[in-house]
Amino acid sequence: ISGIMPTGAWRRPTRGFRFRVVGWGDVNWKRILTAFVEVGYDYVLSYEHEDPVMSREDGCEKCIAFLRPLIIKAPLEKVWW
Repeated sequence: ISGIMPTGAWRRPTRGFRFRVVGWGDVNWKRILTAFVEVGYDYVLSYEHEDPVMSREDGCEKCIAFLRPLIIKAPLEKVWW
């Protein structure tokens, strides 16, 4: 089951995933941010740093740099076709 639905202690080295900075893991952030727009979510996007490789400051800077160009600031007003 580990890797699909992790069980046991989160800190164990054999768990099926690894905490990573946004953009450095397996999550499709373009798909997630698109889904937010599609359902009308226009509020806070929070980041929790748990990456075991880099500092909080470095991780936050990389997270912002990765997500900034992906955020849809002006969704389509209306369909024209």
